[in-house]
Amino acid sequence: MKNVIPGEIYAIPLFLADIIDMTRITLKDLRGDDKKFVYFRIIEDRGVGGILIEVFNKVGTLDISIEEVVESMRLFPPIIITTLSIRKGRWRRIGKQENYNKEQDSMYSDITLVSGAEGHYFLWKGGHSLGQIPDETIEPHEQWFYWRAHHLEERIIKALTDEGISF
Repeated sequence: MKNVIPGEIYAIPLFLADIIDMTRITLKDLRGDDKKFVYFRIIEDRGVGGILIEVFNKVGTLDISIEEVVESMRLFPPIIITTLSIRKGRWRRIGKQENYNKEQDSMYSDITLVSGAEGHYFLWKGGHSLGQIPDETIEPHEQWFYWRAHHLEERIIKALTDEGISF
């Protein structure tokens, strides 16, 4: 598989959350005016550390313009995903933002993630480990968790529903 590239935009179907991740999805399965998606942008491929992405608060079809997607707000803070859903065709590349700059376009230096376990949490910010942090300070930060397709799709559906967005 070709590596992902920062600035690429992918569509996440809102109608496959009950289908397991290992299922290969064809483009025919994703076509149709009744098929709705949200979109994410690749911020950084961190190798074995996963792929850092941002999910946009935008619902549409596979034919949406890149500009319309990237002008939308984030649905929630950036997260880490695996490449499985891209490799299996579940999440489709719809284009690439020209001249993407992770700092300017995604505020990279402000992105924080927490990894570890109780009593041993570590803060990552803008590409750097800032060391161990107290357990009581992890709550405002996104967990460094490898989101798989059905889990992320369920999270997206819940976030959209909580915001009153229908699809």
